[in-house]
Amino acid sequence: MKSGVVSCFDYRTLEIPEELTKWKISDEEIEAELKALSGDYASEEWAADQVRAGDSLRCICLAGSDELLKDRVLFLYPGRALPGAEAAEGAVLGKKCGDVLETFVGKQMRPVKLEIAGVMRRVTLPVGDELVKKLEIPGVFTVEDYYCWYREQHREERRMKAGYGIIRYWLTEMMERSEIFVDEEEKREWSLTRGRAFFEGMLASGYDLRIPSEGFEILTDEQAIEKAAKEQAERFVPFLLLEYLCRQDGYVLTKEDYEKEIIEAGAARGLGPEESKRRSEFSMYLEVRYQEHVFYGKSEEAQKKLED
Repeated sequence: MKSGVVSCFDYRTLEIPEELTKWKISDEEIEAELKALSGDYASEEWAADQVRAGDSLRCICLAGSDELLKDRVLFLYPGRALPGAEAAEGAVLGKKCGDVLETFVGKQMRPVKLEIAGVMRRVTLPVGDELVKKLEIPGVFTVEDYYCWYREQHREERRMKAGYGIIRYWLTEMMERSEIFVDEEEKREWSLTRGRAFFEGMLASGYDLRIPSEGFEILTDEQAIEKAAKEQAERFVPFLLLEYLCRQDGYVLTKEDYEKEIIEAGAARGLGPEESKRRSEFSMYLEVRYQEHVFYGKSEEAQKKLED
């Protein structure tokens, strides 16, 4: 390629922002997880105290402007604001089982007199050792055990993600501070080639880029490809940097590598060699592999920058 990195900024001279070094799991996160889990072990109980939002009420209609409502059972769910029940839902709040009240129901706001015949409440299992035991996690019997188990389960994943955040920071700074030459004609051709491949691949997957996300005017093939090419153009400089870093490591891929891999991947999906090639593009393959190589290769270095 004519385009490429002329002088690469040394990312190792950067001071990592403190917020990027954070990765540890807070007590608040684990507590929130346990509270969410407690909802899975909720039970329903009859309530004798004041009606709250979230309760389910069984009411008897004692009287109303419409005789058809008399003696009927009405169910109310305060807090849900169901159409036609908004006024009644508000009226029952603070009442108790056995109370009689006057309110309105339906879109026509028909007056009714209701008796609250039953209040059902969903009660979650409190966060505690009993909840933890119900989770049936081997070796985990108490809340303290769960905290330790949760941190151990997510430790490596969190450290890896935090490390990737540092690598993205390095790459962003390198793109901004390095001297990178861009041949505009080469960039244009690179973007169009990828735009065509992206258009064909999406079409084969059942997604038509000619259908606009806004408005009603259907695009032509050329317009859809041009639109895709503009989006791909934004990836040109990042691609040049990734390619440079991989070349520095001696990591080089050929078209033979590419064709072998996509043909094998296509065969697994029932596609022939030509169809597999038509749905792919060499630089897209390189971009994925280059990114994998860079992130994997710098992961250990990045994790050394994380908080202890």
